[in-house]
Amino acid sequence: MAVWIAPNQRYVGSIGSPKTTLNLMQNCDLPPPMKLFSGPDDTFLSLISKSYNMRGGQETAAKENDVLHSCRDRSESYDKLELLKALRLSQTRAREAERKLAVLNKEKDELSNLVVKESMGLFAHRHWVRLLEFEVIKLHRQKKRESEEKWCGDEGKAAKAGM
Repeated sequence: MAVWIAPNQRYVGSIGSPKTTLNLMQNCDLPPPMKLFSGPDDTFLSLISKSYNMRGGQETAAKENDVLHSCRDRSESYDKLELLKALRLSQTRAREAERKLAVLNKEKDELSNLVVKESMGLFAHRHWVRLLEFEVIKLHRQKKRESEEKWCGDEGKAAKAGM
């Protein structure tokens, strides 16, 4: 029976550790949340509108506020579009991964069936060799018995001849 010895135990331990697997499982299609710019905040917009209101430029503030809101709407729609593209790409990759998994499972099943078939053949050959060994032992005993009988028979004939 083969014994598998790992040349580097730290490497083997890191394969199954949950920390490394969690670090590897990231959705690379979506940007990290903190690095995504989503446009001006409501607090920023309210501060700007208050400062314009205090100066008396309510009309200008209203126009700029409308422009900021339209820019924000555009950036939100762009963000949604980017998220939809990322989602579609992620789903495509998931489908490809499922296909690859199905192929790998099929290969694994074929290999396991082949290993079972080979082991059954090996088992049959091993028993056949044992039967042949038993036949050889039986033939050796039979030959030894025949030679003992022949030897004993020769002594008996010689003793009778000498009388």
